[in-house]
Amino acid sequence: MSAAAKSLPRQIFDLLSSYGLAIVVLSFLLIITYLGTLSQKDIGLLDSQAKYFESWFLIHDWNLWGMIVPIPLPGGALLMVLLFINIHI
Repeated sequence: MSAAAKSLPRQIFDLLSSYGLAIVVLSFLLIITYLGTLSQKDIGLLDSQAKYFESWFLIHDWNLWGMIVPIPLPGGALLMVLLFINIHI
């Protein structure tokens, strides 16, 4: 069966169970763990936990030579749900 002939549910299943998705999700988890750990110094443990690990999406403010650059990132809740689905399919 060619790739063009695959049904939409099969394509979604293949995407959600792919090794590449697991690598991307784990990479984002590494990034938000690092950023969340660093932000504990400025905003405290509970606020950092809520912002980085209990949210679906977040905006990280990156200070680039005195200029604040907002970076949209997936939150920990979204990443953990995606990883759970990826592992269990």
